[in-house]
Amino acid sequence: MNVKKDNIKIHKVDNNNYAVEFDLLKSVEDIRHILASAMRTKLLLTLHDSKKRLGELRKELGKPSATILHGLRELETLKLVKKEDKHYCLSSNGFLLALNMVKLIENLYSINTNFKFWRNHKIGDIPTDFLKNTHALKKSKCIFSDDTDLTKPLIKYLEMISKSTVLKILLPIFSKTHLDGILKNLNRKKSILEIVTTKSILNSIKSNEYGELLINCSKDNTIKIWLIEDEVEIFLSCCDNFLALSLFFEDDYYDDSSILVDESKEGILWGSELFEYYKEQGHLVDISKQF
Repeated sequence: MNVKKDNIKIHKVDNNNYAVEFDLLKSVEDIRHILASAMRTKLLLTLHDSKKRLGELRKELGKPSATILHGLRELETLKLVKKEDKHYCLSSNGFLLALNMVKLIENLYSINTNFKFWRNHKIGDIPTDFLKNTHALKKSKCIFSDDTDLTKPLIKYLEMISKSTVLKILLPIFSKTHLDGILKNLNRKKSILEIVTTKSILNSIKSNEYGELLINCSKDNTIKIWLIEDEVEIFLSCCDNFLALSLFFEDDYYDDSSILVDESKEGILWGSELFEYYKEQGHLVDISKQF
C-alpha cells in the first residue's frame, strides 16, 4: 500500500511495518508561507504562552485591531488558531508549531551568542540529536584566552571544578594540568569522579604515574573509568555546578584557547546526557587492575 498526501508519503515495507517519507522542500514552502507574515508569527508566539482576548493582543503587539484580526483569520483558516468564547488560543497543531518555533529561535540565539566558538571547531562527534537541542545552552558563555592572559579558559575551568562534588568527564587528551586540578579537588573533599576515555589516554595516565594517584584518591572518593574504542574530539566536563565544553580545530588539534561554560540546570542536563551517551558505548574498567 502506498499513500501520498501533500508532503507526506507512506509506503508499506512488509506485513508489519510502514515507512514515512517527507518532502522536505515542500515542508519548507508550507512553513515559509506561515512565517512570511510577521503578524502571523508574532500571534503564534504570543498565544504560545496562554489564550488571550483581542484587547490583550492589541496591547502586547502594539497593532490596531483590524491588523490583528486579519492575522487571526488567516491562522484560523490554517487550523492553527481557534476562538473560545472571547479568547483566542492555539489549536493542537498551532501549539506544536509554536513550540518548535520557540525552540528554533532559542537554538539560533544560542548559536549566535557563541558564534565564534561554534564556527572555529569540529562538531562531528556531537550527535545530531544533541546539536538539535543547542537551545539548552542558551545561557552559556565562551571564555577565550587573549594576549594578556593565555590561561584564562584554564583558570576558569580549575576554579569551577574546585567547587564540584560530582565530576563527569569525557577525556580526549592527556593533560597534567587538568588532572592535577581534578586530583586536588578529590584530595580536598569527598567527590564522585567518572571518566570516559580511550585506551591510549589511559596508558598516558598510567605511564605518567597518575594511575597510582587515582588509586590513592579512590580510598576516600568514588572513582570509575569507562573505556571507549574510538577517539572522540570532545573535552566535556559535566559537574553538579557547571558544564564545560572544549573542542578541536578542523586540523584535529585540541583548542585550549577557548571553553564554553554553562551553569544553568538545562545546560548541565544537556552535558550530562551527552556524557551518558558516550559512557553507554564504553566498558567499565577495574582501576585497581589497570594501575
